Amino acid sequence: MAFRPARTHSGNVSIVEVAALANVSTATVSRVLSGQRSKEDDIDRRVRKAARKLHYSANFAASALRSAVTNTLGVVVQSLTTPFAHEFISDLEPVANAHGLELLVAIGPTQEMRSIRVKALMGRKIDGLILLTGEQSNLDETTVAATQQIPVVQISAQPASTKINWIGVDSSASMRLILKHLAAHNSTSVAFLGQPLEGQVASALYTSFQVLCQAMNTYTEPRWTTFGERSMRRGYHDTMMLFNAQHSRSARTPNALICVGASVADGAVVALSQLGFRVPEDVNIMCVDAEVSSRIGLSSLTSVSPPYDRIAQEAIRLADGKSGPRHIALPCRITQRESTNTPRFGASDMAEIDNDSR
Repeated sequence: MAFRPARTHSGNVSIVEVAALANVSTATVSRVLSGQRSKEDDIDRRVRKAARKLHYSANFAASALRSAVTNTLGVVVQSLTTPFAHEFISDLEPVANAHGLELLVAIGPTQEMRSIRVKALMGRKIDGLILLTGEQSNLDETTVAATQQIPVVQISAQPASTKINWIGVDSSASMRLILKHLAAHNSTSVAFLGQPLEGQVASALYTSFQVLCQAMNTYTEPRWTTFGERSMRRGYHDTMMLFNAQHSRSARTPNALICVGASVADGAVVALSQLGFRVPEDVNIMCVDAEVSSRIGLSSLTSVSPPYDRIAQEAIRLADGKSGPRHIALPCRITQRESTNTPRFGASDMAEIDNDSR
C-alpha cells in the first residue's frame, strides 16, 4: 500500500496569509511552493520561511483539479528496513519538500509486487517515479509502460536500459578513492575482506580492487583476498589467518585492510588487538558498508558509503523530466575516523572525504 509521509499543516491557514507575511503575491507563493519557480533568492526564502512559520502546506489534491501537474513523486523500494533505502528516503524527503513536492512511498519486495505498486501510483497521477531496485536491474512491463508517460529514475547496481534515467555507485571510482586514501595514510600493502561474489556490486568492487592495485602499484597477495559472510566471527577468523605467524605462509603481512561489512571490520579490530597490532599505527582499516553511517556515534571505523544526499538531489532533478534520459554513476564518500587517523603523506584527497569529529 502506498502511503504519504506525514507533513505538519493547518487547515485554517490560507495561501493569502502566507503571501501577506512574505510580502508577495499569492501567485508567487504558489510558484515557489510548487517548484515552478526554481530561483533561490530572497523571495524564495521569505515565502518558505512564512510557510514554515504558519505551518502551511499546499493542497496538492486541489491543485491537481486545476492542473495536470500534481507535484507528487512516487517512490518504490524493496524494503524500508535496508540501510540504503532508509538513508536514501531520509535524504530524499527534505530535497523533495524544498522543491514543493510530495512523496508517495510504496514497498514492493518482489518484481510482481513492484509492478502492482507502480500501477497504483500511476493511478494517483504522479509526476515522476523513483525506483530502488538494488541488484535487480530488469524492469517489468508496467514500469516500462510508465516510462512512456512520466520521467522514471532507476537507482540500482546496473541500469535496465539506455532509455531510462539511472543513478548508481561507481565502484571503480570508489575503490580508487579508497586506495588513494590508504596510500596517503602510509599504507603500502592492502588486504581485501570481501563478500561472496553473488551480485553485481560485490563483483564490481572486487574487480576494481584487483585492477587498481596493479594500476596504482599497491602491493597485495592472492591469499590476502578472502570472501565470506558479513559477520564479526568471519572478520576475526580471516584476520587471524592473515596476521598470525603460526598460520601465515609469508613473513609479510598487509598494513591495511579493506573490509566489506561493518561486522567484518569489527572482528578484524578484535583480532589485531589480540595479536598485538595497533590500529591505525600498524594497520589501517577501512569499512565499506551502507549501514555504518547509522552507527557513527558508536564506531571508530573510517567508512565508505554511498553519497545519499547527492543521489537524492540527482533523483529529484532527473524526475522533473526536463532533460533526456541520463546515466549518473557517483563515487562513494569516505568518512575518516580513528581507524585511518595517521599522518597524511603525499597529495591531498580531502575534497572527497568527510571528517567525523565525534
